[in-house]
Amino acid sequence: MQITGHDKEKEYFAKVLANGRLSHAYLFKGRSGIGKRSFALSLAQQLLGDNDKVRAQIAALSHPDLFVLSSDTLLGVKEIAPLYDFLANKSLIADIKICIIDNAELLTKEAQNKLLKATEEVDDCLIIFISANNLALLPALNSRLISIDFSPLTSAEMQSLIASKNLELDDDLLHLASGSIGEYQRLLDDNYQAQVKALNKFLVSLYQKGKLGDSSILMDFKAETARLFFDFRRLLLSAYKNGELHLRQLKQISTAIETTELALVRGQNYNLVIEALVFKIEEAKCS
Repeated sequence: MQITGHDKEKEYFAKVLANGRLSHAYLFKGRSGIGKRSFALSLAQQLLGDNDKVRAQIAALSHPDLFVLSSDTLLGVKEIAPLYDFLANKSLIADIKICIIDNAELLTKEAQNKLLKATEEVDDCLIIFISANNLALLPALNSRLISIDFSPLTSAEMQSLIASKNLELDDDLLHLASGSIGEYQRLLDDNYQAQVKALNKFLVSLYQKGKLGDSSILMDFKAETARLFFDFRRLLLSAYKNGELHLRQLKQISTAIETTELALVRGQNYNLVIEALVFKIEEAKCS
């Protein structure tokens, strides 16, 4: 499996494997759509046997010593039961079992506590948690994992992937995607593209002088707060570099964003939390 980009991570795991220092649990973190899952599957391929049969099994997620858990909804104890059964059994073919948990931020506290025990007890097993929002993971679980930070893809890497997937190259969408090939593919949908542009327009109005934009767009991203806050941080940094924000204002707004993320992770009301964020930004603008 060929992976575009992430050379630092490739080099790290090459050294880890060469020295026999592979840990039993990792957290792959970084914005969505940049290749964390593909990287995890590529690593699984190296560990389970890099041959045609294994490659085909991994592509089909059918290898008996590989378990991939992925969901767009909350994962409670009931939902992770098959995973726990997988961990309880010995490997069937390879010398190691590999479990990949995608969208790990969707694990409930109860599920995380159960998996916490698993990360302490399971032998001959590699567990990879993949998340675009590691703040959603319990500190106790986070502390058991070796964190690997994945950066967005470069423009050249994005263009290479776009060409390999036979997609049309659009410079505006390339900019909006901010290094995420998954996001680029979603932006090809005109409706989603319009939503993202409206979101960016509103976020810019938050820190610029003048009338505040239509905040109703934030409701469209209630289930995609990782996207919302990634865009906001990117726009804020650009505004600071362009002299539109003072360093003090940048720090105040960044702190407010982090507070908001934590509040949402703790299950507080989305509307109220976002209203509080907008109020804090208005205060920062006047400081």
